[in-house]
Amino acid sequence: MAAAVWAPLFDLTILDLGSNDTITNAGLAPLVHLTSLDLGSNGIITNAGLAPLVHLTSLALEFNDTITNAGLAPLVHLTSLDLGYNPTITNAGLAHLVHLTSLNLGCNRTITNAGLAPLVDLTSLNLGHNYTITNAGLAPLVHLTSLALWSNDTITNAGLALLVHLTSLDLGSNVTITNAGLAPLVHLTRLDLVSNYTITNAGLAPLVHLTSLDLGFNYTITNAGLAPLDDLTRLDLENNDTITNAGLTPLVHLTSLNLRYNVTITNEGLWRPLVHLNFFEQGW
Repeated sequence: MAAAVWAPLFDLTILDLGSNDTITNAGLAPLVHLTSLDLGSNGIITNAGLAPLVHLTSLALEFNDTITNAGLAPLVHLTSLDLGYNPTITNAGLAHLVHLTSLNLGCNRTITNAGLAPLVDLTSLNLGHNYTITNAGLAPLVHLTSLALWSNDTITNAGLALLVHLTSLDLGSNVTITNAGLAPLVHLTRLDLVSNYTITNAGLAPLVHLTSLDLGFNYTITNAGLAPLDDLTRLDLENNDTITNAGLTPLVHLTSLNLRYNVTITNEGLWRPLVHLNFFEQGW
């Protein structure tokens, strides 16, 4: 019987090696067509392993302390980079990545305002639980359309004032952004207010283009807050005991509804107004 002939998976374009301690640099060497690579919590792949992967456009380095600035040097085509909980990549590592459009700095303590300065093409930025980026860091990022500020108490209303193109905003567990901060963001279509007790009904009033709203564990938004939001197609009411059946009445365009651990919405809430509903989730 002839011996098996092994050939590399030359056609791979997406590879996830998160928490993988088996694949080494040698395994990556022939995969020159990779465009997306996840090295989250990976301590095996080093800078040398990235060297041949010049076509990468997406790289995840969450919880990765092995890849350094030098490893990013050849990756000039990156458009998406995840540096959540990353302690090794510094401002210098970002300097040449001018094509980045998406950057995750959630729980990142290394990148500062100076690191963001050259990244003027960013459209998506995650600053969840981030204390190093301030309002000044957002100033040049006028093309942002998506911003995550969950558990962030550094960015204030003033930081949002120039980001008039935002369509998606995550304010989960955020205590610094108030109703006034939302007032200029009239193009928002997605808003996350999970465990947010700062934004009230008045804050939602100008956001008439919202199509997605997350009110999980939220006790400040009431039925009255939903009344002007008749464009909503997605609503999350997980563990929410404030919104009642009456709050759903004007939401005739809903197609997705999360009722996990929700005890206030009853059969009646689903029957009458939600004629377009094609998906809902209910906890057991």
